[in-house]
Amino acid sequence: MGWTLEERRDRVVDAALELAADQGVEHVNLRAAAHSAGMSWDAAQGSFDDHADLLQAMSSSLDERHVGLEAVDLTMHGSLEEDLESVALQLWTTMSARREFQLVSYELAMLALRRTMLRPLVSGRYDRAYEAALTLLGVLGERHGVTWSRPAEDIARFAATFLDGVCLAWVVDRDSELAESQVRMLAHDIGMLAKPA
Repeated sequence: MGWTLEERRDRVVDAALELAADQGVEHVNLRAAAHSAGMSWDAAQGSFDDHADLLQAMSSSLDERHVGLEAVDLTMHGSLEEDLESVALQLWTTMSARREFQLVSYELAMLALRRTMLRPLVSGRYDRAYEAALTLLGVLGERHGVTWSRPAEDIARFAATFLDGVCLAWVVDRDSELAESQVRMLAHDIGMLAKPA
């Protein structure tokens, strides 16, 4: 078929994520993903350097779905507290859209932590989450004319780490109501760190 390299990669990654969501990351390989994507083994093999490349592409795809800033509507006009809560709840809605993909994300992280050559996969994931949180803090601070009583980098790391923990607990207990209340609590606590610029 006349797919571009990017289209082939996207098709294989989407198929690999569905396989991982259904059977677990340990059952994902390039051959299985290619078959699931309706693609020949040769076409898929020519699209990835190796298995680690496929895992990295899967992790990046999940990051785009879960912490991509394009999912956040920043055209808000409320108070700082209202806007912080709106942003936090939008992020949570994106993160919790597919529970099984969060499980895949944690499986990829555990695999990466056990294999030195894959370690950048998980460190990159957290770096992107911290950067996204830092960007959002900057936008909201500028919009509302505030700075922060703690370094913005520390608050961003706290927020991203807290959301990750809420998400892991939600994957385990499936208590969406409790998770959402904790996300609101996070927004409130960050608001308490604001001070006039």
